[in-house]
Amino acid sequence: MSSKNALYGLMLTCLWPGAVSASTAAQPDVPMRVSPWLGDSMDSKTCPIVHVYLAGARSAEAGSAEGGPVEAGPIEGGAALATVWRNRDDETSALEAWPTLHLSVAGTPYALRREGAHSDIETLGLERQRGQTLRWSDPGEKLSAELRLGPPSLSVEQDGRWVRLPAAQAAQARAEGASSLTRWRGRLTIDLRGQRWSREVEVESLCGP
Repeated sequence: MSSKNALYGLMLTCLWPGAVSASTAAQPDVPMRVSPWLGDSMDSKTCPIVHVYLAGARSAEAGSAEGGPVEAGPIEGGAALATVWRNRDDETSALEAWPTLHLSVAGTPYALRREGAHSDIETLGLERQRGQTLRWSDPGEKLSAELRLGPPSLSVEQDGRWVRLPAAQAAQARAEGASSLTRWRGRLTIDLRGQRWSREVEVESLCGP
């Protein structure tokens, strides 16, 4: 079977050279290349700190506790393919609105601005318990990204462990300022000069008091 797949791929490459390479042209770096400005800016520990990872990057639930299922801790940020933060020329924008998506392709960092009406992404998702679709773009680079999110789940830190809360308690716990870890599953699609890349992803938002 593998030899047949390899032969099929070779035929595609010969007949339509762009058929195999089209998605790789827009494939983001993993881990992403972080510009010096972004690295310095995120050292402020202002929250939320939002990272996007390829699906399967984190481990599954690690047990249970009195308050609910115990989750694995945050993924190390160094494995991220994208990060949500402010733009270099707009350092006062509200992080809750996920104003800029930072990623890199072939070693070149990009900063894509959020499209549409801005809102508090986490609060909206936790209160409504439904998915959202977010879009960012950089028209000058002909680069755009679409992130389709499922309903979020929220965990709070209790005695050094992350305990997932029922949906009915999630929004209130976050509003009370507890150390929180919000997670989504979704799909990220990137379009770079007409070339598209799309994969299932996991998104984490970490916030502490």
